[in-house]
Amino acid sequence: MQTTAANTSKQLSFGELESTFSKEVKDANDWYAKVRADELKWIAAEVDVDAEFTNKYYENGSPSVDVSGDNKHNQLWLFAAVAAVVLGLLLLYFRTSQKRALESQ
Repeated sequence: MQTTAANTSKQLSFGELESTFSKEVKDANDWYAKVRADELKWIAAEVDVDAEFTNKYYENGSPSVDVSGDNKHNQLWLFAAVAAVVLGLLLLYFRTSQKRALESQ
């Protein structure tokens, strides 16, 4: 189920999903064309392309990414999923150990 936003159960219609996806693809293609044009310009100018790319597209040595959404919410779900897996593995381990102990008696 695709929802309209985090922390909601309002479903996104197929038409809305398709429209949003088409916009994201167009934005990605526009960004790619811009990066390609910059790189071709830097190559023609015979400058260090990697350094120019880093100067333009990175902030403080890290890629500058516009992340939309609730990152804290995503981190909480990831933590909960990892905790559930660890708990499941521990339960499986103890159950197997207990079963072996009973079989050896």
